[in-house]
Amino acid sequence: MSSQTQESPSVRLSGDRILLSNRWIELGFSRGSKGALVSIVHRPTGCELRRDQEAPAPLFRLSLRRPQNPELEWIDSGQAENFDWRVEDTEDARVLTLILSGFRRRAAAATSPHVGLEVSVSVRLVRDSALSIWNMSVRQLDRDTALHQLTCPVVSGLAKVGEPAPGEALAVPIHGEGYLFKNPFPVRDRLPLCSGAGPEAADVGVGRVRGRYPGSLSLQMYAFYNDEAGLYFAAHDAGQHVKELEMGPWPSCGPSPVLALSHFPGESPGQEVRIAYDCIVGVFRGDWFDAARLYKDWAVRQWWCERKLWDRDIPEWLRRGIGGVFQMSNYHIPKLDLNHSMAQIADTVNALSREAGVPLLGLVFNWERGGAWTGPDGFFPPREGEGAFRNAMARLKEAGNLGFVYITGGCWYLRNTYDPPFDSWTRFDREARPHATRQADGEIAVGRWYPGWECTRLCPQSEYTKELTTSLFRQCLGLGCTVVQIDNFPCSGADACYDPSHGHAAGFGPWWSVAWGRILSEVRRQAKSRNPDCALTTEGICENFIPWVDLYDHRAGNMEYFGHYHRGLPMGGETIPLFNAVYHEYIGCYTAAYPESNRPEVLYWTRCLGKSLVQGALPTGGRYFPDPPHHNPVTIGFYRKIVRAAGRECWPYLMFGEMLRPPEIDVPEIVAQYCKFNYDPERKEHRMDPCQRHEVRDRAVQHGLFRGRDGSLAYLFVNVSEQDVRFDVVLSSQGAEMERFDVDAIVDGQCGARAAGVPLPRVETLAMQPLSVTVIVVRKASGAVTGIRVS
Repeated sequence: MSSQTQESPSVRLSGDRILLSNRWIELGFSRGSKGALVSIVHRPTGCELRRDQEAPAPLFRLSLRRPQNPELEWIDSGQAENFDWRVEDTEDARVLTLILSGFRRRAAAATSPHVGLEVSVSVRLVRDSALSIWNMSVRQLDRDTALHQLTCPVVSGLAKVGEPAPGEALAVPIHGEGYLFKNPFPVRDRLPLCSGAGPEAADVGVGRVRGRYPGSLSLQMYAFYNDEAGLYFAAHDAGQHVKELEMGPWPSCGPSPVLALSHFPGESPGQEVRIAYDCIVGVFRGDWFDAARLYKDWAVRQWWCERKLWDRDIPEWLRRGIGGVFQMSNYHIPKLDLNHSMAQIADTVNALSREAGVPLLGLVFNWERGGAWTGPDGFFPPREGEGAFRNAMARLKEAGNLGFVYITGGCWYLRNTYDPPFDSWTRFDREARPHATRQADGEIAVGRWYPGWECTRLCPQSEYTKELTTSLFRQCLGLGCTVVQIDNFPCSGADACYDPSHGHAAGFGPWWSVAWGRILSEVRRQAKSRNPDCALTTEGICENFIPWVDLYDHRAGNMEYFGHYHRGLPMGGETIPLFNAVYHEYIGCYTAAYPESNRPEVLYWTRCLGKSLVQGALPTGGRYFPDPPHHNPVTIGFYRKIVRAAGRECWPYLMFGEMLRPPEIDVPEIVAQYCKFNYDPERKEHRMDPCQRHEVRDRAVQHGLFRGRDGSLAYLFVNVSEQDVRFDVVLSSQGAEMERFDVDAIVDGQCGARAAGVPLPRVETLAMQPLSVTVIVVRKASGAVTGIRVS
């Protein structure tokens, strides 16, 4: 048999199964279960990834809706009376198409069956590719019925709850970062466990992780793998269509977690729906970084990666470098008492900048007239007065630092329980109600974040939303701010809207992202014309908004405290730089949300700073709570050290470098503690509850690896512990084994050569002092080939 024949995809029958395979992957579809995916084999190892063969396995699930009716009717593939399949050949691929029709209604549903409804699922396998490509269509819908949601592919049986394969892990993107869940679905003493109130705790149940794209998912992929092989599960869609990815318990599939991709195409009664973008079910060997590389191979060829960050119209200070962010609250909440005056904020940031020797972004929190989270009606003028605000911005600028604030992005805060209370319903009803998103029943959706708080969303398709957003941004620049974050966006996610007067398709659809692209483009145009040195940032990021955004807020450093950690997630979660592994050269980021410099505990906050640096994020310090009133000297000392490194030797790599897989190191573990940020609804106050103490276990040394634009390599090591740590590390040439290299080290700002003209790989021993930063820079040798080591 020729190698070409071996690599060509084939379709064959084996008992009940239709097998589609090539030399990398074999997919098995059950004829008896109406085409359900019942087998996924990584052929080089023979690893069957669908380990629980008894788990129920639907091919798809969909929901239908009639106009103006909020009720959905659900149908799954098992309700089809008819199942057929066919095979087609193209030049380099084989396509298996599964066709289901004759769907029975469930007993509780309306009377007449969907006689003509037909769903087809096409799976294309290309020669010598480990990735199968899925496309779906739904045809012959009733004239008064629209498709709301189609879920396909569906992969059940990957995990046996309580019986993990060695090395079993689930990697997911979240808000511009990533989560890695190791042994995500454990059972202890016959009880399945999921994440509890803190990482060291657990609740009873099977964990679930779900996200919407665009929205809380910054990428369109999940990966589930073990030591033998892994499943790459993704949508390769440059069309900005709305979708959800999830892994967790699923209707009618029992307790076993299911991996599923759901599509929300917009609702057009009687119209055929084609999911024309590629959905991927593939296999690989390795870990989350290998899965990220698979995604990156596709992603960097899309329109949002036309230019890297360095090549865009970014401000000059971003090219030169800054040390990081320092955040302080102007007022406290819920009683709007002055916490740190604007003058005090400017003094504090300027002093820290002077001591560290690098410029900083001074982020002012809760400066608004009505208090934080009262926009847009509660923004202006600043609560302490325009004069105090402008003076503080001017003083920051005179010292080489930059002012920074948040505005709302498509969110209208209606009411909250501050003292004095805030209520903007009157202005909303008078001015904004026609531009709010509407639910299927025609009502606006009112969100309630905390008891007594109310907010709603504005439709981005409306010209009003664009004009409001640009106006808020311009007003902040007019007050002297240089950096403005569009908050609540894109992390809140694509909204569905059913208002026919807005001029978009009903429900979800790519219109949401297209409209936000227009808003961001106009915001950027007007902002740059007013201040070319300004920067536009967002709360989290989605890949499709990269071209308009300079920086985004990144919470991997303090995810457990005030990030995206929540109860009910799978177990074993830790943050990984999944988004930056794909896109680090294309957009910058900074750590966000309350990194406290005045708390008595240390390790959680030093870990936050170290993790930020090595994951490619500008480090952030801050003082949100007024008590204790002074900086912790250990934490603030480390902050000065970290931002100095970030703004100097790390800058070309931290902001513009390509993230590479860091080397393995063997270092001790730390146990860091924190008191949970929370809102007490009874006392109606934000506070850190000393009774809500939690623990995080992590590595004493955080580390990362970046390739600069000049080809040099930077190995970053941060000892976040208060102990000496000694370890070996292998320095690699990253593919240039025949070259010679110079190896230099910068330890807490002190430069020194380690070796000149040496080959790589090479083992280096690092002895790191407590709370220290070491950067090892590897460049092609400048001439000397002595191999002399300098300690």
